[in-house]
Amino acid sequence: MQAIVFDLDGVLVDSMPAIRAYWTDWANRHGISPETVVASLYLTAEELVRRFAPSLDAVAEARATAEGQARMETGITPLEGGRELIDRLPPNRWGVVTSGRRVLALQHLALGYLPVPSVLISAEDTPRGKPDPAGYLLAAERLGLPPRECLAIEDSPAGVRAARGAGMTVIAVTNTHPSNELAEADTVIDSLASLRLTIDQQQRPIEVIADGRTDIELTSESTRRIAIAPLVGPLSIRIDELRRRWDPRMAERIESHLTVLYETPAPLELDRLVSATPPLRLRAREIERWTSEPGIFVAVLDPYDDLRRFRISALGIDDPAYRPHITLLHRDSVTSPRQADEAWTALRGERLDADFVVTELVVYEEIGGGWREAARPRFGLDAI
Repeated sequence: MQAIVFDLDGVLVDSMPAIRAYWTDWANRHGISPETVVASLYLTAEELVRRFAPSLDAVAEARATAEGQARMETGITPLEGGRELIDRLPPNRWGVVTSGRRVLALQHLALGYLPVPSVLISAEDTPRGKPDPAGYLLAAERLGLPPRECLAIEDSPAGVRAARGAGMTVIAVTNTHPSNELAEADTVIDSLASLRLTIDQQQRPIEVIADGRTDIELTSESTRRIAIAPLVGPLSIRIDELRRRWDPRMAERIESHLTVLYETPAPLELDRLVSATPPLRLRAREIERWTSEPGIFVAVLDPYDDLRRFRISALGIDDPAYRPHITLLHRDSVTSPRQADEAWTALRGERLDADFVVTELVVYEEIGGGWREAARPRFGLDAI
């Protein structure tokens, strides 16, 4: 590893009790269930306001909440092992990514007797909080390193997913969540004090040892990434009904979707591309059956060429063999010709004729023979 990127609250400083107390009070003042708000504290303040109090001005309210928290929070203390790790790292080889606003991050660092890093990513730097990988991708960019050469240290499931979605190796520390909730991390530790570093001031890799294992053993590289477009609205409801009827096994495993990319660019490149592209305008048409293999699908049209242009930007080529579709009966679910024939008899000739818009992608990565969600980049509404 060339650099370490820390989450702040719950990793370097013990601030979560104070944060929970403030947002509990905020929820009570606005007639909102405190439990639901506290469960979403991985989001930025603006995202929290938009989700739970959409009638408020999110920007102004987020600024006010930061000022309110800054006045209330005084009992924040450093967590064991954090300062010792940071003191051993060259200034250009570590950073912090937090969903909190910058004024709070600076206060929490000061209360924890921690230096301010040269790379400090806060809510003002990215509009999307964790589990979106944008913050970690930006940290890697500002460190001048590929994400795969960075180690992230997190304490929450959403933070772990964000760092993994950026392509980083992740160590999770059980300061705020039990180990079973942090299983997506490459390794889980009880305290930063259990980590050991081997490092010099040159640009040689940092060796990280946790519980006797080096970072080479901690690395879990993804072998493949795909990007799907989840369906929403009335079309999703209808597709879900059909899939539960004809392919319940696959309907349980993955949401109804259109596969946009069977191979994706690097995470940072994909995130930039998606955010710079307007939402994709598509149309679901008739139900069809594959002729070369078992399986039934909904044909998808690209009337404005949005999908084709996006794929060319992502892949660098125009693939004429790609046929956009929504699978109703997956080929792997077909156990006999009779099963496929029965489904086709019931579905043949049905047309959905529904326009729909793709506003986000879900990136899945294949690791160790299994698939897990890595990121959810959103198309840029400002790019319209």
